[in-house]
Amino acid sequence: MWGFRRDAAFLLLLWSAVVASVQQCSEGSVRLVNGTTENEGIVHICMNGQWNTACSRGWDIAETLVTCRELGFMHGYPLDAYSTESNTDSYFFSCTWDETQLQHCSHFDFCLNSHDVAGVKCRNVSECNETDCSLYTGEQLPRVECRHVTMGFGILYVTMSGTSGRPEWFVD
Repeated sequence: MWGFRRDAAFLLLLWSAVVASVQQCSEGSVRLVNGTTENEGIVHICMNGQWNTACSRGWDIAETLVTCRELGFMHGYPLDAYSTESNTDSYFFSCTWDETQLQHCSHFDFCLNSHDVAGVKCRNVSECNETDCSLYTGEQLPRVECRHVTMGFGILYVTMSGTSGRPEWFVD
């Protein structure tokens, strides 16, 4: 009889430790979950001792960059809102680009649709490696054209030609 109670108490204690270790988080820490790779997914932040989602409403590049930098990446871009069934709070964030952690951005625990949560894809791409410049001299006036591609935001062409010396900006 005593052996059964001791074994049951031990199993209960072990189960409590497992559940506590899964649910505990460090206040303010962030993680990405349910992505196809480790550098993308739904943004989770530890608030009040539990993992919560970030609301997709108002989530843009500023919040994304703060999150990605906190996770050790140089760059990132927001993904389309994920829809999820979650029993946790969803926090609204508004960052100013200067924050080093998502928890330092203005935030509150109200989201109009708590099922639409923010997702990001973080990257360590160096922006300088993806610039390509060409000199065109076969026309009446020579011109330099530079193309800059960065993380899915498009292509920026800068052309210097003519007598004004001012750049002309073309965005694709």
